[in-house]
Formats: sequence, C-alpha cells, structure tokens
Amino acid sequence: MNRTKSAMLILSTTLIVLGVVVSSFLSGYGSIISSVVTTITAIIGAVALYIQFKKDKDVNQASFMMQFHEYFYSTEGCKTILDVLDEHANGDFSIDLTDKKYYKDIMGYLGWIRTLCSLIDNRVLEINKIDEIFSYRFFAILNNKQIQDVEIVKNRQYYSLIYQIYQKWVSYRRKHGKYIVFDETSLDKTEHYAEMVNVK
Repeated sequence: MNRTKSAMLILSTTLIVLGVVVSSFLSGYGSIISSVVTTITAIIGAVALYIQFKKDKDVNQASFMMQFHEYFYSTEGCKTILDVLDEHANGDFSIDLTDKKYYKDIMGYLGWIRTLCSLIDNRVLEINKIDEIFSYRFFAILNNKQIQDVEIVKNRQYYSLIYQIYQKWVSYRRKHGKYIVFDETSLDKTEHYAEMVNVK
C-alpha cells in the first residue's frame, strides 16, 4: 500500500472515529449536532475512499493500455501492415495490400482491432482516454481502401462490432475537430455501412 493510499485510509478512519466519539459525549441538542457531525464525517470518508479507488482505476487502465500497446507489436502481421499503411498515408501506394501475400498479416492486424473494439464495448477502455494512443492504428487500417476491398466490406458480416465502435469513434473525433487518416475513403462512406452500424 503506497503512502497516498495509507494517508487516505487513515484520514477516513480518523474522521469516522471522531464522529463516534463526539456522539457518545453529547446529549440533548448535542445529539443533533453529533448526528450531523457523524453524517458529515461518514460522507467525507466515503468521498475520500471513492477518490482513491478512482485513482487506482485510472492507474490500472493506463498500465493496461501500455501492455495493449506492446501487444500490438508482438501480434503477427501488425508491424508489417502498419509500415505499409504509413507509406500509403505519405502518398506512396507502390505496395499493394490486395496482394494475397499480405492477407495473413492483415488478418492479424484486424484481430488486434477486434480485441480493441471488444475492450471498448465492454467498457474496459474508454474512447476519450485511448484516442491519442490508438486512433491512428485504428483508422489507418479501417479507412484504407485496399483493405476495405479485400476484407472488411467484402466480409462485413464478421466485423459488426468493429463497425459499431467505428461509428462511435469517428463521431468522437469529428466532434472534436481531430484529423482522421484516410478520411477521404473512410469506412462510413462504404456500401452497407448504415446497415452494419445498426446490427444488434
């Protein structure tokens, strides 16, 4: 237990004990005062504990995000496809991702995207907190016309969750005026998009 957590716990306990001690010494009007004091100390103690739990949650989420970031580079195909997507983003389309030799790597990358979407859907991760770290990797593959043609749109029935998270994420970035890579070929401009975001 770190010092901050210990201090918060000691403060909460002290306040509750103080309320109990004060209430045991007072009577008459004093009992009303003691009741108020006890209630206030209980509320302060609860708030202090809530703040500590929230800090712990934020730290745990940040730690998990770092691990998931590292998991991207250890997932087969992700680094290979990201390198090609970077070239495409810079205007160099000399590497054709519709070539069958890239299919296995594309599927590895989309597997990572599917896991990310599942974590968002289950509220393990929140879009507003992960946007700066993962948005480029998310939109670079989903907005890439070649990958849309070779896999995502073609086999859209297997990507319903990705479509639904995409809708939330693209709305978030547009609302906040943030750049979206390959926006000119964004997934929401493809055929069947409206149908897929409404899949239950």
